[in-house]
Amino acid sequence: KLEGDLMAIARDGRWALSVRYDREGNQSLVRLPMHEGGEATVLAEGTFTDANLVEGDREAIVGHYGRDGSPTFASIDPATGTELGLVKVQPATSSFGVI
Repeated sequence: KLEGDLMAIARDGRWALSVRYDREGNQSLVRLPMHEGGEATVLAEGTFTDANLVEGDREAIVGHYGRDGSPTFASIDPATGTELGLVKVQPATSSFGVI
């Protein structure tokens, strides 16, 4: 069962990235297994706009709002949530897609 807002599905179909909400409306970016019995892994907490996997599924580009309220894009490891770096985009960018 996928919970939350589905953002991306791994190319092998074994897991997905989703944004889940708690009762207070706080968001968590989670890696969800696509099979029964697997455990979800919380990768990050914040306010998310997008999450797209890049080729090979070893990196995800995640859109979220920074502390000042501006859209920010970061590259993360989708297995651990470790931030790999910020992605430079034009100042007015609010969403994106990966082909």
